[in-house]
Amino acid sequence: MDKTAFVHKLATEGRVYFLSRPRRFGKSLLLSTLGAYFEGRKDLFEGLAIERLGQDWIEYPVLRLDLNAEKYDSVRALEGILESHVLRWEERFGDARDEGLARRFLGVIERAHERTGKRVVVLVDEYDRPLLQTIGKKELHEEYKSVLKAFYGVLKSVDAHLKFVLLTGVTKFGQVSVFSDLNQLTDLFLHPDYAAACGLTELELLDNFRPELEAVAAKTGRSFDESLLEVRRTYNGYRFHPEGPGVYNPLQYAECVAPSRVRRLLVRHRHSHLPGGTAEEKRRGSAGDRRHRGGGDGVRRLPPGRRPPSSGDLPERVPHHPGL
Repeated sequence: MDKTAFVHKLATEGRVYFLSRPRRFGKSLLLSTLGAYFEGRKDLFEGLAIERLGQDWIEYPVLRLDLNAEKYDSVRALEGILESHVLRWEERFGDARDEGLARRFLGVIERAHERTGKRVVVLVDEYDRPLLQTIGKKELHEEYKSVLKAFYGVLKSVDAHLKFVLLTGVTKFGQVSVFSDLNQLTDLFLHPDYAAACGLTELELLDNFRPELEAVAAKTGRSFDESLLEVRRTYNGYRFHPEGPGVYNPLQYAECVAPSRVRRLLVRHRHSHLPGGTAEEKRRGSAGDRRHRGGGDGVRRLPPGRRPPSSGDLPERVPHHPGL
């Protein structure tokens, strides 16, 4: 589906954003699309909405920080991941022999601007992943907050060198601690213009995945309308603004219409990301998921007694930890 109109709107109407959405909702894909846009890769956008909106396709220096797929069990592990990104950036834009990760990050942004003549784009995927992995480990959690506050705080110091910034995560941040210095952030969590920037609206579902839904209907012996109603009741449970459209979780819908194919791709990652859960809790959750899928007819079932979300429901509560 084509979400590039949102990319154009983000890129042309603001500079420094924060977006929180549940896991597997397309945040990483949005960041990748923004990265390609700011790198001037016009060939990737042929035939899409953004091509018709009039672009200069200027190439900017893009710094991507991906904290999504790592295990953070010590301060050294977190600093090692940050340093690996900084080292790659220094290979591109030079190394001024600064000391400290934050100072080196600041130097990279300044040199990237100076050497290219273009302001810098910074894209951060899952800013809060290290913090979610240390909920319940107070001392380590506080150390992580200290490291990340200094690192992200650089974005305030180099504001004049920045073209665009987007940080994504699962948690809705508070106005203290990690982001206390970033008062220029625009929070998109419940912004009406971006309620459908991630996920699938029903119109997008019908425009792009009608054959898959028809196959589910045929397999279950239901009519198309009956199958659509079942899918709507089960998966259309997010609304990121009271007046915005209902939004489907794209992974959950994909598991509904092509479960075996999706499970093969995700089996290694299924529960490794859950914040604050013990290994036993994760095993119980995995078993529960298998029970709740039920029937074997290609449509996942809800647990007995649980009300299916309606299209008018507010979004699923994302984890909120005081002080993030």
